Amino acid sequence: MAIFFSLAFTLALLVIGLILFCSLAIPTWLLLDRLVLTRLSKVLRIRLPLVLVPLAYALLSFCLFMWFTRPTALYEMAFSFSPTSDVTISASKHNGIGDFGELDLTFTANKITIDKILDQRFNSNFGEATSDSDGYYRFKSEYSESFTSETAELEYNPATGKARYRWQGID
Repeated sequence: MAIFFSLAFTLALLVIGLILFCSLAIPTWLLLDRLVLTRLSKVLRIRLPLVLVPLAYALLSFCLFMWFTRPTALYEMAFSFSPTSDVTISASKHNGIGDFGELDLTFTANKITIDKILDQRFNSNFGEATSDSDGYYRFKSEYSESFTSETAELEYNPATGKARYRWQGID
């Protein structure tokens, strides 16, 4: 998870830098194009595609960032398996900056899927838990895989099928 958040932060900085570079470079090229088009037409034909390279890179970076931060990808990253047909992700939030990362997923799932999550992520199963007065079963796990300290929490209400998974990592 730490690698993903560091990658996302790096990509965001690259995109911002490229947008700033392009916002300065394109008006300059347009002005140059109007002023000296007749004299430097050969040079402009060569350099115009070079202006498009940062734009294409910025667009590609943005698309990759959006692809890896979609709710399904976050679910796969959190639980190491794709959402099954019974899973409906209603909300997702992720944050990662420097030595800190967090992920928050809200979804609906059946008990079989929750048992799979508990077995893989919490080394527990649904049968060992007791519910609180509000009907939610709560599970918590603290470990250290990608960060110095990682905390994962899962809340599940079997009556409604609603689940909320929260993960936080700190170096």
